[in-house]
Amino acid sequence: MIQRLRLREFARPGEAYHFARVTLPEVPASAGHRHDFHEIFWVEEGQGLHVINGQRRPLRTGLCVCIRANDAHSLRSTAGHPAHLVNIAFPIRTWVALRRRYFSGGPDFFAGSVAGREFDLAPLLSTELSASAAELGQGRRSPLKIERFLINFFYRLSADAAPEASSPLPDWLERACRQIREKNAFVGGVPAFARLAGRCPEHLARQVRRHLRKTPTDIVNEARLAHAAGQLTGGLCSITDIALDCGVENLSHFYSLFRRHFGCTPRQYRLRHQRIVD
Repeated sequence: MIQRLRLREFARPGEAYHFARVTLPEVPASAGHRHDFHEIFWVEEGQGLHVINGQRRPLRTGLCVCIRANDAHSLRSTAGHPAHLVNIAFPIRTWVALRRRYFSGGPDFFAGSVAGREFDLAPLLSTELSASAAELGQGRRSPLKIERFLINFFYRLSADAAPEASSPLPDWLERACRQIREKNAFVGGVPAFARLAGRCPEHLARQVRRHLRKTPTDIVNEARLAHAAGQLTGGLCSITDIALDCGVENLSHFYSLFRRHFGCTPRQYRLRHQRIVD
């Protein structure tokens, strides 16, 4: 029997949405579920399998999927390539109101075929999505916060934004930003980032600053912290072990990076995000 989930089981009283990061198990927890809310998830790192309405769809880094209420689906990681997801759930009425006001002339991102609700967001993982996800996970989960996110998010997917949706990054930098999010890359730090880019560290730093207004260290640390967040919500490893697994040997430095990015300690984050819709 397919379980039916309700948003009130995940969002606390007064919260307008549910947000979490999770590492998918290699075997799904159940045969699948439906729910009474809309959902968006994207893969920050890794590979897996998404079974939705009887279809088997591969998961990969950068893939985003819009899940409508009553879709029956389940998720799992590929052995040896654990999939780390960002998951956002919100009321159907939120999307209905936003679509009526802002997207009435375009597609309904929660209608149509499964393939039509999958999007490649890999070029945005180290830019907008990283910042947006961090913001959604901090502070009060208000209607304003989720509506702001959804407007910006679906604008990026809409036909109106098509000329801007292509990455402004040089191909080599876009590719390096995507590859550095893999664990075997970010543990090597900025030197590994430079090797992936095929550029000297000085040239890499100039181009990252020019195109992303960040430093190579920022990009590497964002990848490390995304991995750490997935480990905190989807595993039982100690915080020390997670820091070492991310390539950060100084625990106090890891805590400082984590608090600056997520607005809380790793332990607080783990307690806050124990529950995940998928």
